[in-house]
Amino acid sequence: MSHLELTDDVLSVVVDPDHGADILSLVWSASQLELLARSPWHDSAARQLRNPTPRWYATSEEAWLSTYRGGWQVLFPNAGPQSTQAGVAQGFHGEAALAPWHVVDADGTRVALTLELFTAPLRISRVLEVRDGRLLISDDVENLSDVDVLYDYVQHPALSSQFLSPGSRIDTGASTFVAADGQASVIAGRYRWPYCATSRGQADLSLIGDEPAARFGWLADFDGHWYAIRNPSANLTLAVAWSGAPLDYAWYWQEFNATVGFPWFRRTRTMAIEPASTGAGGTDRRRTVIAPRAACRFELVMRVVPGTAAVAAVSLGGDILPR
Repeated sequence: MSHLELTDDVLSVVVDPDHGADILSLVWSASQLELLARSPWHDSAARQLRNPTPRWYATSEEAWLSTYRGGWQVLFPNAGPQSTQAGVAQGFHGEAALAPWHVVDADGTRVALTLELFTAPLRISRVLEVRDGRLLISDDVENLSDVDVLYDYVQHPALSSQFLSPGSRIDTGASTFVAADGQASVIAGRYRWPYCATSRGQADLSLIGDEPAARFGWLADFDGHWYAIRNPSANLTLAVAWSGAPLDYAWYWQEFNATVGFPWFRRTRTMAIEPASTGAGGTDRRRTVIAPRAACRFELVMRVVPGTAAVAAVSLGGDILPR
């Protein structure tokens, strides 16, 4: 199955069903601005996927990254480091982001896909649709067994350096930012959004700068599950909203040419705000339970619009309320 392209007059989206149902490209048609990141080793990763050869990696994280082209993944049924669940190792960022998905049907604006996992008795059925300048994502998860099953679910849209212009601003319905341990750019702790402590003083995480930075944590305590990034250089606002519980968090990952070692070596400028069923650590790190034979649905909308007015809220339908 070759890559699939979904388009309307506003957006162009490229999907790879053969590897994780990755969204590889999201282009604002009016200016041909690419909104999603490419990894520094994108071409090598693409060649490896076209012509897979046996390779040895010490960890599942290294193996996952070796075929990471950038773009947008769904991390399921595990997100973050490898873990063991019900006697099986679930690798870094989960099986769904690596496996080939089955295409149920597709046309020029919509594709339906499904994947039955091997590492958990779960099926995920996905619909991606481009409509009225919106990218709509609907994921239905089913427990195929007669036992409770634990899972993580995280959307992972890495944004491009072309879109992340210095001076851009982030609005969100979250009121809390939790900085993870083990970082150089922020001091671990729980903060009132958008501020956090660094070795140089207080930082405003809602402002996208041009200095090197590597930050990781998560947003919590949402009054409405949404965020928007306003880019004055491009005169565009990218707005995202998603269904609520259990997606009560959003991981905040920023890599602005700061990490000296593997895998970035100061070669990439990207960030992602990732709707999630769990915080990435501490007391917020929790797995979600799906009951025997039960099903649940996760919905997300991304919309790109001209203008940069401050945003007060984004609805699950993609409607943007100005502040």
